[in-house]
Amino acid sequence: MTKLELEVHDDALSAINKIKNLNDSGIELIIPEGSILFDNIISLKLISQAADKNQKVIQFTTTDEIGASLIAMLEEPAGQAGQNYQEREPEQMPGVIPEKSRFVFKKPAFPKIRLPKFKSGLVLPAIILAVLIGMIFVLSKKPVAYAKVLLNSQPLTRSTTVKVKHGGTTDAAKMELKGQTLDTNVEITDEVPTTGEKLVGKKAEGEASIYNKTDAEIKLDKGSKLNYDEKDLVYVLDDDITVPAREEQPNPDDPLTQIYKLGEATVKITAGDIGDSYNIDSGKDLEVDGYKSSEMVAKTKSKLSGGESKKVKVVAEADKTALQKKVTDAAKEKATSDLKFKLGKTQRLIEGSITVQITKEAYTAKVGDEAEKLILTAYAGASGLTYMDSELNSLLDKIVQNLVPQGHVLSEKQREVSAIPLGNSTASVLNSSEADMQITLKTFTVTAVDKEELKKSLAGKSVSDAEKVLGSIGSLSTYSIEIKPVIPLFNKVPKDLNRINLEVENE
Repeated sequence: MTKLELEVHDDALSAINKIKNLNDSGIELIIPEGSILFDNIISLKLISQAADKNQKVIQFTTTDEIGASLIAMLEEPAGQAGQNYQEREPEQMPGVIPEKSRFVFKKPAFPKIRLPKFKSGLVLPAIILAVLIGMIFVLSKKPVAYAKVLLNSQPLTRSTTVKVKHGGTTDAAKMELKGQTLDTNVEITDEVPTTGEKLVGKKAEGEASIYNKTDAEIKLDKGSKLNYDEKDLVYVLDDDITVPAREEQPNPDDPLTQIYKLGEATVKITAGDIGDSYNIDSGKDLEVDGYKSSEMVAKTKSKLSGGESKKVKVVAEADKTALQKKVTDAAKEKATSDLKFKLGKTQRLIEGSITVQITKEAYTAKVGDEAEKLILTAYAGASGLTYMDSELNSLLDKIVQNLVPQGHVLSEKQREVSAIPLGNSTASVLNSSEADMQITLKTFTVTAVDKEELKKSLAGKSVSDAEKVLGSIGSLSTYSIEIKPVIPLFNKVPKDLNRINLEVENE
């Protein structure tokens, strides 16, 4: 036997079509409670006739009380209802097996309800009466009351200063709001072009001859200076030297006179600074620092060469300072994004409350180092102050409760709250643990209406009486009530509160 479950809205035609589509000759037809098939017994009869026509055995099953009664009536043969005679056994022809009824009805789990037996002439009126009673019962469950109330609202605005404190409590007397500090760690890498400049290059090198005009040898230490006055250039000795004293010797041009041969020594010298200006030719006169020209002189022995110079970019102190600020600002921006990601659905981060502390810095160069750009990787800890919407609304409700007229309440829908931090000043504070804020509440007050109590007042009343109940609400703008569907004799508000649809809105 195949089980076929019907829907509440399936009518007799839908049920018959579903039965036709089944191949099984035995069908258990499960009809749900409240099915429209139980509006009258005719639908069940049509299904039975269709099953008989299609040679199918139908077993009706339901938990609906009215449906069970109708099935019981359908199950009982019409000729038996109201009869007081003994039923005769039907005559059976020899060799013929009596045909088994194709309709089998499953007994409901609860006691079967049977109508009292009437005389044969009263069967049809009894059926009609049962159908009417069933229809009245069903129809009485369908009407729904739709009531709408529009309340007048009065504007209410209040602005006040509130202190948000981490670890504090919400206290209307102290004008304090409970806050919470959120923490995060960020890593930022950024760079700036260098602005410093430095001259770099090589020093010129060569040899110089030093002449001693005195009668005593002269020792010059490594690093002693030789000056080239024409270009104001300085050279230094690469080694220690001893310049011998001058010597007397006959004058080849006049044997009767003597001449002096100057003491001479050769030494390697290096320019005192970089640049190609130190590349001077051989034979240039040099002054020996610390000696008069009458005592000692010098000349370049060979051309000095190798001197060169150029300007390069180097890290300036200002570059480091600018990069630190840039990285700190970037860390604060990233921390703001990270903290907002950590916020709960109704948790708010106070703008400007984030503080950033750089915990570690790594630069690619030091001040003075040659570099086209300076890169900094910084690790920072960041904190920001937050509060909950629910805490703020609770605080505001307590602050303005004395401003709400008697019999009124604050509107839950028409509510606008702005919270603006006052910043850091002599009179206010703004950081990750404490903040002074200007809180402004713009809302409305409306008449206090208990929807459940109002439903109870409307239940069972006629439309005119229900309108009087609605009209008695204070500060009322408009109201309306209607009952759908419109059914004669059922024009009262249902007593079942679940079938009273009540909307209370603010103007």
